[in-house]
Amino acid sequence: MAPHPRYPLLDTTYDDKHRAHLMVDLGREMKCMRSRTHKPLPWDERYAVYIGRAGLLPLAWLVNAGLPRMDSAALTALVDRWRPETHTFHLPCGELTVTLQDVAMILGLPIDGHAMIGMVQPQGWRDMVEAALGLRPPEVEEDVKDRKTTGVSSAWLAEHFSHLDDPEAEGWLVERYARAWLWHFIGGFLFPDGSGNTISWMVFPIVAGTWEDMATYSWASGVLAYLYRQLCDGCRRCGDSSGLGGCLYLLQVWMWEHLPVGRPDRIPVEEWQFDDEGSLPTVGYLWKNCINVVGNKKRRYLSYMNEFDCLTQHQVEWAPYDRDEVGEMDLSPLCNRDAEYWRIEIPLIFYYAVEWHIPQRVMRQFGRLQVTNVPFTPTNKILHKCDRRKERGAINWPEKHQPYIVLWNQRGQNTVWPYSGPMHRAGAFKEYLEWFHQVSRLHLRPALSAVHIADLPDSGDD
Repeated sequence: MAPHPRYPLLDTTYDDKHRAHLMVDLGREMKCMRSRTHKPLPWDERYAVYIGRAGLLPLAWLVNAGLPRMDSAALTALVDRWRPETHTFHLPCGELTVTLQDVAMILGLPIDGHAMIGMVQPQGWRDMVEAALGLRPPEVEEDVKDRKTTGVSSAWLAEHFSHLDDPEAEGWLVERYARAWLWHFIGGFLFPDGSGNTISWMVFPIVAGTWEDMATYSWASGVLAYLYRQLCDGCRRCGDSSGLGGCLYLLQVWMWEHLPVGRPDRIPVEEWQFDDEGSLPTVGYLWKNCINVVGNKKRRYLSYMNEFDCLTQHQVEWAPYDRDEVGEMDLSPLCNRDAEYWRIEIPLIFYYAVEWHIPQRVMRQFGRLQVTNVPFTPTNKILHKCDRRKERGAINWPEKHQPYIVLWNQRGQNTVWPYSGPMHRAGAFKEYLEWFHQVSRLHLRPALSAVHIADLPDSGDD
């Protein structure tokens, strides 16, 4: 680690291209990033039996019930605060982050299960798709550079698998359409990248397997690993057309649950309409009916940035899932199914991405005492250099990341930050904030003047 000369908690390697550094120290104007997420393909009730066998039907119901619009201005202002060194958002009120608990409570995805990893073989992926879906993705002409080596376009899947018109379609055909729906959902909603509309073939071997095998994976840890990686990349993107990937629905609902910035008003949701066994609403369902925030995106981005600069600890919902509204709803048991893993320090894995889950940095989110200089394992620069765009050819990721897979498989023995530790205390948290304000960059909009407001000349107009 190369500590920042002014902010010891930061690493200059990450900070040199960080959006916050470019804004504050170099005076550059940043633009909003685009929210890269895809609306799922049209749903057909005949898919339910297959998606249910994969263990993802409750999430499919949640998404099909309706999704709020993405607020890219608020999400960008939040991502500006992300730090790859600690996997937390650095705010004047302290550190916060998306944890495995948040993934479980908002999406209902399983934490326990196999790591989401496998062999990546770029050659022959079109053959694999054709064998499973009965349709071959288009080949690229010889004189055209292949811009879809990582997958198919969302438009291609929508063109061929949006509607299964035959009401008497045989089971094998329905199953093909269900796989196409799930592939688009996984690649476009849970694991979209920040570059465009490509649905990656990387996860297709999982989608092409047996439905029951899909249910054995730790989808929650895979989604969070990928979101962390996209945040680590996104906070260092500064182009005019930069995009933000990862499960942005998860990130946005997490922001609304914890922070007042950009939080829309909600209309009470309808009764849960799905009555299949095991499908009940998660916390994400509470945000189904939102009154969309509108207005000039650039002005809203600046406004949100200023709001984050002024955020106090008393404005934060540190433990939102303890509120009465959640306690009174018929919450899905999936939300609390793997609670024993909410506070483990462990590597999260999604193929090439290995990102550490560091709950000890945000213990106030669990109602516990937050201390300074907490020990943690940072995701090192070598791991961050593992990128599917930089790695060419076939890659055996299970072999490459074997030490981290071993740690994941031993998750029951990993450090669990105590449920019985000291509770949050205002005095101790004040000491933490005093330390934190000395070691990190927390304000992104520079003051108009260095003169104290009481010493400014009286213009007579204010």
